[in-house]
Amino acid sequence: FDVRGKSLSDVVHWSDPQVFGHRAQFFTVPKPATLHLEKVLLEDQGIYRCRVDFRTNPTRNSALNLTVIGKFVIGKVGTDCTVCSVTVPPHQIMIYDNMGRNVSGVVGPLEEGSKLVLTCEVRGGKLHRMNPDDGRVTGNPPPTVSWFVNGRLVAGQREVLTKPKVVVNRLDIKEVTRDKLNSTFKCQASNTNLITPIENGVQLELLRNFHKPRLQCVFHTFPNNVLSFAVRPLHVIIPTKPMQLVANEEITIHCQVTGSRPRAVVSWSRDNREFKRGKFHDTDSNESLVLSSVSFAPVPEDDGTVLKCIGTNPKLLAYSQEDSFRLNVVCK
Repeated sequence: FDVRGKSLSDVVHWSDPQVFGHRAQFFTVPKPATLHLEKVLLEDQGIYRCRVDFRTNPTRNSALNLTVIGKFVIGKVGTDCTVCSVTVPPHQIMIYDNMGRNVSGVVGPLEEGSKLVLTCEVRGGKLHRMNPDDGRVTGNPPPTVSWFVNGRLVAGQREVLTKPKVVVNRLDIKEVTRDKLNSTFKCQASNTNLITPIENGVQLELLRNFHKPRLQCVFHTFPNNVLSFAVRPLHVIIPTKPMQLVANEEITIHCQVTGSRPRAVVSWSRDNREFKRGKFHDTDSNESLVLSSVSFAPVPEDDGTVLKCIGTNPKLLAYSQEDSFRLNVVCK
């Protein structure tokens, strides 16, 4: 931008075609004067100096350190700029379970008190610094990967660089206790404080707060990642157990199953064999209470047998609760 011997209207603009070409323009109005750069490239990073030469007064200089971050541009003005950088943020962050599976499906069942292992793997991200005096480019350490539980940084973490541009941080929960339920486990990765870190995580959610539940973990994609739990029935109760039954007279036996998530499946047995004789009816009193009943007419052969009500979580078939009583059948 040369105004020697000319008016501002006749000023001569020039931009090196090997550097910016038509991408750069210099404007003096409005004040202060500005340099406009279009379609910024990673190669545009560096030290930018504004130099003004006066006819009689001393030359004035100012410098700007331009950092290019992916597609974002951030500059910092300084009078003694010695280092500039180009930063490419991490582009992928994944969470795996202790079996090395991406936590986007179902794992478990996991019981309360069991160990929970979450591994965060971050790919990409680099930070290069260039010395403007000699043009030498040096690499910085890989991105920082951190775990947060309910927004609080987990102490004593250890990152491992498994391969170029891949950083891993493993979170070990030795025992899943009740204070971890409904907690958010978040993995965060960043290699610069100039942009928002990328993150991924899971929320540990107990569907129903019961004593010593059996847990099943389900993972989804963050921010909707939910580590939810299937809970076995807490109580199975036959509230009224008749002292005696009259042969060939119909009677109805009721059973209450509480605490299961999802809804419990109720079955009846006699002497540990499925009981099919009679009319069965199940109703849901609320989201965790199932009322079941069976109506039947006992026969003399039922005398001395054990009638049992069994509540089972369909997601945790190995864990069930039951209540029973012995039939005392009398003839009229």
